[in-house]
Amino acid sequence: MARTPASSSNSNEVRPGSSGPQVQRLKQALKDGGFYDGVVNDQMGAQGVDALKAAKAALKLGGPPDVAGEFTLQKLEEYAKRRGGFDFARELASPDSTLSVAIGNAEGTRTVDGGTTSAYGGHVDPGNAAHNTGTFSYQRGPASSPEDADAKQLANFRSILPRYEAAAREAGLDPNNPLLASAFFDSFNQSEAAGLGWSDSSTGQGLIGQFDWLARNGITKDNLIEARVRSYQNTDGGIEAPGLDLDRNGATTLDEVRADQGRRMDEIVKVLNARGASTTGTAPTGESGYTPAPTSQAPVATPPPAAAGAVALLATGARGPEVSQLQQALNKAGAQPPLAVDGDFGPRTEAAVKQFQARSGLQADGVHGPRTAARLIGGAAATLNPATLGNISGGAASASFEVRPGSRGPEVTQLKQALKDAGFYKGVVNDQMGPDGVAALKAAKEHLKLGGPPDVAGAFTLRKVQEHAKSLASGVVMGNFRVDTENATLRKLATGALTGQGDFTCVASTLVNMERLGVPQPLATGEDTGNNPRGGMVQLVRDFGWKSLPLPGSEVQTIHSPAYGTIQANVISADAYEELALAGQIPSGAIIFQTRHDSWNDNSEGSRGFDMGIVRDGGRETFNYQSNGPLIYGSAQSVVILVPGDALKQQ
Repeated sequence: MARTPASSSNSNEVRPGSSGPQVQRLKQALKDGGFYDGVVNDQMGAQGVDALKAAKAALKLGGPPDVAGEFTLQKLEEYAKRRGGFDFARELASPDSTLSVAIGNAEGTRTVDGGTTSAYGGHVDPGNAAHNTGTFSYQRGPASSPEDADAKQLANFRSILPRYEAAAREAGLDPNNPLLASAFFDSFNQSEAAGLGWSDSSTGQGLIGQFDWLARNGITKDNLIEARVRSYQNTDGGIEAPGLDLDRNGATTLDEVRADQGRRMDEIVKVLNARGASTTGTAPTGESGYTPAPTSQAPVATPPPAAAGAVALLATGARGPEVSQLQQALNKAGAQPPLAVDGDFGPRTEAAVKQFQARSGLQADGVHGPRTAARLIGGAAATLNPATLGNISGGAASASFEVRPGSRGPEVTQLKQALKDAGFYKGVVNDQMGPDGVAALKAAKEHLKLGGPPDVAGAFTLRKVQEHAKSLASGVVMGNFRVDTENATLRKLATGALTGQGDFTCVASTLVNMERLGVPQPLATGEDTGNNPRGGMVQLVRDFGWKSLPLPGSEVQTIHSPAYGTIQANVISADAYEELALAGQIPSGAIIFQTRHDSWNDNSEGSRGFDMGIVRDGGRETFNYQSNGPLIYGSAQSVVILVPGDALKQQ
């Protein structure tokens, strides 16, 4: 008896020249997956075929590269669904973003649908009796309204974003994963130390210190709960969470911490599900290691080295000839200011990529992938090239680079030399990682705010130490001036321990820290005794020889202090300053002044509305009487940065 053929999917295959609903379905999947940026219609033309080839190569799908059957379609649709990661430019810009509402729902200030609860307007923290307000239960400093509180905490989130992203990528995790990102920023919001770790590493590493464990075990809700519980444990197994003593008996137990962290993750997942954000995590990688995740646009895969004509996925940290080619193409496309073709994908190259993407109608994520290449240099198939996150041309480290206590070999020599060049290591540079080298590595990672285990260095850590050493040698360069970051005064303020003098004591705290570190300081008294930031600025310039930095986009303005007189200073908008600061372009140790007034000469509130502090971590941190993001005021309008006069050099 003749056998009846099974229903074939050949009629559903899409080939070059195909037309119909299957083509439309395929194009939509390719677009959702980031491979196709054309019109979604029912005609399979050349652009659609190129996108299909790129997708099949990246996802390692078999069969003819220009043919898609039902299996290929399903795999593309599954990938597109998994790919739905957070765009932090959007998520950290508004208190109504998915990330913000998820945290607010965990705090009890927002509802799943984005509404506000009575706690949003202000409430008392049951853990520490502090007054909270806004989406994030903000209590770090003064806030004029819930909206002002939200703006300040979002600025804090933005200030730690680079550190979070770096730690996640070094562990092989996708920082844009909504489940991971929500868990991290919620942990930081609940307790900065639980997110980033305690200043004393023996106390606890925080959630960021659990990323390697998460990479081995997988990103799931249950694993994130466990990692969050671990973030509150010190090295002796004790709990560092007095605010989570739910039964108020004076002792926080592990069960109390687990109950609280489980409740918060449940509330976060409700919002992610309601808003269609992916709650799909990652599979465990096991003890043997992991494959680093790309930053955007290309699938997570382990493709072969880039073939001729392939598009390299390039992001911040990439080095090599492909970056040079990209820089040349960006210059031809009108990058302003023109880029130095140095093969180093740094903040300026990232800014130029974003500039081009915005002009071209693409998502401005600063990552060069297949869609950007198609507009810029006509790329074809996308591959994940080793250059992406630390190619190792010019002596950089390979992706497999790792140094631990007891390690031996050339990697140790390379790391020790970098630590010595950066001033963290004073011993002999050899190929053995002993106690002195480990101590230097821990000091470097703490100073540079690098994530992961404090005594382990991967390729990213090595690169950051090398970059820090380079910045110390050459100073911060901008336009036609250079700041000598080895200047003795800047070094004292950049590296010395800072302490606060109590709430709302920005001037007193700054002056006490200057005095304690041996830096001559102004009186800054006057109308508001001990709290006159503008007066402090005028005195530093007029009497102590400090100079204001002519940052890109700044303009010279006349600033008058009723108590101390008048100076000329370079003033930059708060938005422009924050962009430079988040890129680490501000010299650590500088003194920052900012105002929330439209004019620096506004005397309507006396010295209120002005602030000052000390710049740390390239501008990502500002210390007035406590640690802040780049901006102290969420409503800051403009900024002045002062450095010692002998530190400012003309190029």
